[in-house]
Amino acid sequence: MFSQYNSPLQALSGLSSLAAGAKVYIKRDDLLHPYVSGNKWRKLKYFLQNHDPNRAVLSFGGAYSNHLHALAFATRQLGIRCHAIVRGDSDIKLSQTLQDCQKWSMRLHFVDRVEYRKRTDKAYLTQLAKRFDNAVVLPEGGFGARAMQGVGEIIPELEEIQPSYIFCPVGSAATISGLIKAAPVSCKIIGVAALKNAAYLIPIIEQQTGRLHGDNWTLLLDAHQGGFGKINQDLLAAVKDFYLQHKILLDPIYTSKMWLAFIKYAQQELTANDTAVLLHTGGLQGWQGFIERQKLSSEFLADTGLHSVD
Repeated sequence: MFSQYNSPLQALSGLSSLAAGAKVYIKRDDLLHPYVSGNKWRKLKYFLQNHDPNRAVLSFGGAYSNHLHALAFATRQLGIRCHAIVRGDSDIKLSQTLQDCQKWSMRLHFVDRVEYRKRTDKAYLTQLAKRFDNAVVLPEGGFGARAMQGVGEIIPELEEIQPSYIFCPVGSAATISGLIKAAPVSCKIIGVAALKNAAYLIPIIEQQTGRLHGDNWTLLLDAHQGGFGKINQDLLAAVKDFYLQHKILLDPIYTSKMWLAFIKYAQQELTANDTAVLLHTGGLQGWQGFIERQKLSSEFLADTGLHSVD
């Protein structure tokens, strides 16, 4: 399932006034796989290809985690046992995301928020690995050197157009770090944080890449639209307009916020000589949680094709 495949690069028309005449493309990593799409496909690729099938994998996520959803499907396909430490209460009705994970044989272990905060503590991780029969721990979101290696393969796929800018959403920082490490210094990587108070990611990215903030990359911190997983009417309107114009659906957590940030950044910084690429990191199953909680109008669902989301 991780055979070499270059995702399509699609030109976005009708953006001349919006992007100061720059050429704008979208890298359709959302089309890499129906369940393990986008950056999840790239981040899991080398981790799972090199994994000992006799050892289980253990990772972390919430009730609507794209990471857990993709990991559950991939490990099921590859015959690898998988456990998930899930933030939340096991007594409540499982989200569709977690129902899918169970259907694909992922074992769910629910913890409260206090315990979940230990997910980067070495002693806690050692304890968990022993508890689950010497499982291999995969950090939340798939962060790690192998994830960065997979993401870095995007850069040679863009050689034909030689972009001056690449925009990407940022959660765990694996995607932006992989792009920074692989990109030539002439290409600026613009990350858009999907969560509040994300400045703590800057030294992490610097450590992972060896490139200081401001060298050939920057992390935009004010485009989270209220926080991780938060949506508002401006965001929904932008998603709807983008879909109606380009017939491409953005996800609610990451790429939609990247698009709003791009609009603002492009008007201020881009020129007619620039070529910009927006990275579609997939995650469309993330809409399911908002549908379940009835956070979306029937008109929005119909106009974006979300009424038919599986």
